[in-house]
Amino acid sequence: MADVPDFDLVPMIIGRGGRNTRDIAAAADAKVRVRGQGSGHLEVTTRREAPTPLMLVVATESDNRSGFHLAVRMATDLLRSVELRYSRHCASRGVEPASPAFALGPMSDALYAELG
Repeated sequence: MADVPDFDLVPMIIGRGGRNTRDIAAAADAKVRVRGQGSGHLEVTTRREAPTPLMLVVATESDNRSGFHLAVRMATDLLRSVELRYSRHCASRGVEPASPAFALGPMSDALYAELG
């Protein structure tokens, strides 16, 4: 999604004033971060972006399973919303959208089932 001109992916994920990621964090008592290439986040040790694909990272304390599930559901809904905007943006410019636009990382089968 990040390779299409005039499509500001990271700001769309984070939201105006950080609202999207802050809302997820507050609702689920989670930490939500955008990391990797294109994130703008510089790693402490290297002072460079991490040499990994752009990712939205969700974390909670180990005893906050329900919060983690909620945060992942909310993050997935957010990414699906951004994906829809991305598809429309590509269509308006006659560009074929990347597919898949995003992927989910490793998680339990139960959580995958919850996300549908």
